[in-house]
Amino acid sequence: MALARTEPAPCIFSPFAFMTGAMPTIFRFVLVCAALAGLGYGVLFALANWLEPAPREVTVTVPPSQYAK
Repeated sequence: MALARTEPAPCIFSPFAFMTGAMPTIFRFVLVCAALAGLGYGVLFALANWLEPAPREVTVTVPPSQYAK
């Protein structure tokens, strides 16, 4: 009876481990969270630098009881 030849288990510390599907689950979760956070930061940065808010007039009524403070 001949033993079946099997491939060795891929090393999870290899720089190409993501190609083999051997990436640990927690690492994948952290990587996805970091990518989403970076994408959100980029969107907010772009909105803050490319768009100019429209100026408008603001009127606030101050009650007389607030004058003396």
